[in-house]
Amino acid sequence: AFLIAVGRVGDGLAHARVAVDRDPLSPAAWSQLLRVLRANARYADAIGAGQEILRLNPNEASAWLDLGLLFLLEDRAGDAADALERYAELGARDPREFAAFAEAAARHVPHDAQDTPGARAAARDATLSDDPGRSRPQPVRA
Repeated sequence: AFLIAVGRVGDGLAHARVAVDRDPLSPAAWSQLLRVLRANARYADAIGAGQEILRLNPNEASAWLDLGLLFLLEDRAGDAADALERYAELGARDPREFAAFAEAAARHVPHDAQDTPGARAAARDATLSDDPGRSRPQPVRA
């Protein structure tokens, strides 16, 4: 993570691959690889790392969230909805994770007449609400 933060993504990728090679059964190693791949805009490869995390631990909420965001970046709305629905089912309620989801979703919204800063703020507020009926990402089918 430090190497990514200082702009050395290539070095981060090499270190993450070494960690996965040393312990291919470690969800933490795969998670580090996913973060490096995402930082390098290698979304399809990052999706593969996320799927490996879930093969090792199907109930890893943060991996479902990561996959949902990556699927959005790859314009795979149906897969994103499924992953984010699974994330919500697991009861993950970390406000930072919901904030990351809301931010990514706001960036992914098409820019048209209904896409206004007010509409985005309302969607973000609904996503971050303490009301359990409104705080879960709702699936959107493409």
